[in-house]
Amino acid sequence: MEKAGLVLSGGGARGLAHIGVLKVLEKHGLIPDLIVGASMGGIIGGLYSYGITTDEMENFFKNFKVNSLFEKGKPLSLLISESGESKIIQYVKMEIALNFLLTRIGLDSGRKIRTFLGQLTNCAHFSDLKIPFACVAADIIKGEKVVFKEGKLNEAIYATMAIPPFFEPLKYDNKLLVDGGILSNAPVDTAKEMGATKTITVDVNRSLINNEKKDFKTAIDILFRIFDIESNIIYSQELSKSDLLINVEVEAEIFDFKKYKYIIKKGEEATYSKLPELKKIWGK
Repeated sequence: MEKAGLVLSGGGARGLAHIGVLKVLEKHGLIPDLIVGASMGGIIGGLYSYGITTDEMENFFKNFKVNSLFEKGKPLSLLISESGESKIIQYVKMEIALNFLLTRIGLDSGRKIRTFLGQLTNCAHFSDLKIPFACVAADIIKGEKVVFKEGKLNEAIYATMAIPPFFEPLKYDNKLLVDGGILSNAPVDTAKEMGATKTITVDVNRSLINNEKKDFKTAIDILFRIFDIESNIIYSQELSKSDLLINVEVEAEIFDFKKYKYIIKKGEEATYSKLPELKKIWGK
């Protein structure tokens, strides 16, 4: 009997497309036997596995202000603004943030987010989940992928989403953990290790993988481009291991949560385009 593992990739706000994917799967009775996620995929996958519905998640983003979960007065809450500002104000905020990073290991400690996630999930452990779930983080001490399959769900979700330099790494079991997407943005291998015989991977980064960049003005531009190339190669290799890909074509920046309706809709459309193949995996 097939065991369907759903792999949800990271991608910031683009990862809201996972809500649309789950809505369609649920509507057609295609419930994953297990879910694995990285970064935003880890957030959505973890909350869904706990029992928070797709409707509840979508409703949350109706009035969501991205900096509401950041610590007030800290550089990240200043940088991520919901309204238009003059270039002078933007420059001053950037200077504050850069100076902050010279003495701290992140623009936000993440404490407010971890508390919120704990309240949202009633401080659940992995053993409390309705669907088996795992998410990945990266240990920057040893340079290794870390897979969360036990312990507190809110800590695991924070670890998988703690993208530097925005959030401080999570100190956990002699490790220093950051966003799992850095090492494994589509953790197909993790799903297989958990027993999945068929893997369905949701790719929300299609617009970034094959993009070209021609305008290099500084050495920093080149360094960032090199990082992008390396990340895209690893990511593409992971995607190639999946039995079925759901490619979501969506244009959004990592904190562009105001586009939630458009992004969720794109996830639904991409899933409907793969519905015949999905039903075969579930034997329907």
